[in-house]
Amino acid sequence: WGWRRTQAASRTNRLTMSDAREGPSQQGALPSFPQNPSTLEQPRVVLGPRLEPPNQGSQLPPAAPGEEKQWRPSSHHLLSLPDDILRNVLSFVTLHDRAKALQSCRSLKRLAELVDASTLEVDVCSRSACDIFPYRDTAALFARLHGLLSLDLRSHATDTMLTFLRDEDTVPNLKRLCMAGSQLLTDAGLFELGESSERRRDTLEYIDITFCNGTTYGATLPLRRLFSNNLVIRRQPAWLDGQFRTPFGEGEVHTYWADGTFSFTRPHESTGYVRHLRREGNVLCDSLQYIDFDAPPFWPAWVKYCYRPGVALQRVPSDGADDGLNAGEHSVLVGQLLIGLLPPMGLPSPPPALEVGGQAYFDVEGNPVAPAPDDGIPSAHLMVSRMPVMPPSEGHLMPPLELIERIEAFEAEMLEEIRQRRIHPLGEEVIHEALLQNR
Repeated sequence: WGWRRTQAASRTNRLTMSDAREGPSQQGALPSFPQNPSTLEQPRVVLGPRLEPPNQGSQLPPAAPGEEKQWRPSSHHLLSLPDDILRNVLSFVTLHDRAKALQSCRSLKRLAELVDASTLEVDVCSRSACDIFPYRDTAALFARLHGLLSLDLRSHATDTMLTFLRDEDTVPNLKRLCMAGSQLLTDAGLFELGESSERRRDTLEYIDITFCNGTTYGATLPLRRLFSNNLVIRRQPAWLDGQFRTPFGEGEVHTYWADGTFSFTRPHESTGYVRHLRREGNVLCDSLQYIDFDAPPFWPAWVKYCYRPGVALQRVPSDGADDGLNAGEHSVLVGQLLIGLLPPMGLPSPPPALEVGGQAYFDVEGNPVAPAPDDGIPSAHLMVSRMPVMPPSEGHLMPPLELIERIEAFEAEMLEEIRQRRIHPLGEEVIHEALLQNR
């Protein structure tokens, strides 16, 4: 731009001086100039409107005398949009990209800060997780989102991230914290969350640690005491919550709560919690810890703490037809081995077409086996049941306090046995092998 203006002024000066030496031109007489070059009055150069610089979408109108030159956006520039439209656009931009907007100009910084302050829900996707949550900037990020109500970290939560949530000035209004599938999250992170401020303990209402294999049921017990009574701790998918109507006994019902606590309507082996839950293909395999198991005679005492049977679970998709379910119910296929403790690694494919409340038996190779009327089912290896499930109401996602107190007493007793080294380190596998040999 400066080069164009210099060249234009140079050409005008040359033309004016040449016309003055040659005399009147055809366009009309020019004023006479003194012959002494030292007294020559330099002609005033008047240029036209400023040319727009190439490859730029902005106009630079000439500034009035005495006014500071200011940049003004053209009609097709981003900043020419109204503020409400720009804020709506920035709300669809990732947090990492909004951080870049904070460093571009004052206008975008002001709007990006308003969007961050008014953000109520953040859902982290795997595609942009590395950009959204660089670990060194986690504290600065949470400071920007001081109006946040719901934070879904998906599978990217770590113990370090939870240390920033202890401060009451960091997202002080946070109510929901989802960390499902976070393999780097451990009990240490939950203990850090338990040291949160009083404000955090009063505001946080929901924690989701489903499929966080580094966490345990025991680490959630202190959170129940420290946080308000309405805190929901989820350790399993929502379709496993509720009352399972089983085909066993006389109307036996198995009730599961969101944190994995369960209670069965039978006198023995009826209370406990889900130790862990993992995916195996298209099914979920669990391991149940009973707190009221009575070991058979001549069995070692540590069996009480290591009897942990498991089952395989698969939700049955609803086709909308009348399949025997009550209003609001859904059904789940439950597979369990007829001998041993470990859950089956899968269910027959395709899944058996069972009526609600029905059962089917399969051999080791997955072939259907018809139950014998008198001799039982000697060749059966796997039993699959289709159980209807009635989900719990919104205010009954967590177990009663009396049941939690019983589990806490059992956990303290088992921890003391572990410290005294009275529990076999491979107790679960030993029991499983013993049951297989006694078949």
